[in-house]
Amino acid sequence: MKKRKVCMITGSRADYDLIKFLMQKIKQDKRFSLKIIVTGSHLSKNYGYTVNRIKSDGFNNYKSIPILPIKESAITIAAATSKGLNSFFKFFYKVKPDLNIIFGDRYEMLSAAIASLYLNIPIAHISGGEQTIGSFDDQIRHCITKMSWWHFVSTAKYKKRVIQLGENPKRVFLTGSLGVDNIKRIKLFNKKKLQKELSINLNKKNILVTYHPVTLDKKDPKKEFEQLIKSISLLKDTNFFFTNPNADPNNAVITKKIKNFVRKNKKKAFYFKSLGQQKYFSLLQFVDAVLGNSSSGIIEVPSFKIGTINIGDRQMGRYKPKSIIDCKPLKNDISKSFKVLYSNKFKKKIKRLRNDYEYNNTLEKIFNIIKYGKLPSNIKKSFFDL
Repeated sequence: MKKRKVCMITGSRADYDLIKFLMQKIKQDKRFSLKIIVTGSHLSKNYGYTVNRIKSDGFNNYKSIPILPIKESAITIAAATSKGLNSFFKFFYKVKPDLNIIFGDRYEMLSAAIASLYLNIPIAHISGGEQTIGSFDDQIRHCITKMSWWHFVSTAKYKKRVIQLGENPKRVFLTGSLGVDNIKRIKLFNKKKLQKELSINLNKKNILVTYHPVTLDKKDPKKEFEQLIKSISLLKDTNFFFTNPNADPNNAVITKKIKNFVRKNKKKAFYFKSLGQQKYFSLLQFVDAVLGNSSSGIIEVPSFKIGTINIGDRQMGRYKPKSIIDCKPLKNDISKSFKVLYSNKFKKKIKRLRNDYEYNNTLEKIFNIIKYGKLPSNIKKSFFDL
């Protein structure tokens, strides 16, 4: 029996946590030969050198492709994209995968997708059709969609959008979100264990802060993040847990601000380079909300029946459950959002919330198509007109 040679690319702690169980399932199946590329922030000490987590999960046989620049800016990210294209092309040319699995919308994934296209390698794309108008990830995601053969989308709206982009409905599959599906698969820490693992203490109120650069906004990220800091400084009896921002332009500005706030508020503020999905989900059990502009606040967080205060335009266009409170990156707007968050009306509403990103058997649906679906001899495809 000829094994199906599948290549999976992971460029950050965020995408790895989402595809890890799929990687494990493919690795354990004798019908597959799994090739793994580790790139991006995984290979950076500034982001926790999270390649060690990949190793500890048993994925020791991987190809490292370092492309992350020392300092993130528009110029260095463009150079990293070019370097990635060259490196991925060489690897794919040598290995000759039958299928490349690409998750999301990062510039590393764009490099891998272009290299796949030039080598006539079909792509299975996860999380297409989404929209994040405030970030250049939005355009990257749609570009990858047009280069992909199979599409695994997380909501019915996103399925329609991928078809609207000209993709054949027969190759677009509504599966739900892998991130939400993973919540059911991970054993979460109890309160005592979590506090010990993270060396933290929980307060009467607790907020998890995840804020990333807004890459298509010409406004000063330093000033916008200062508005967030000013708003949370007004809260009493509240602890704050900051995660590291993405490896995007202006990342260093935000990281510096976080560290300054944590240093001045050691008893109530904590900073983590990388939590990992188990600790991240475990912490979500005990916080009142997620504050910031991350996709996780919109996709996974609603499953924990807590609110998300979504700041600014980064996630504009993404489908949002009713637990999301949108606000401008202004101190007064953020403060008003906290009043909504802690109101009895809002608390009652989110108790009855169903997460629209949650579907049954997400992982199995994706895996079965990758395992049994017929791969094309070439990736010629007609534009599907509506």
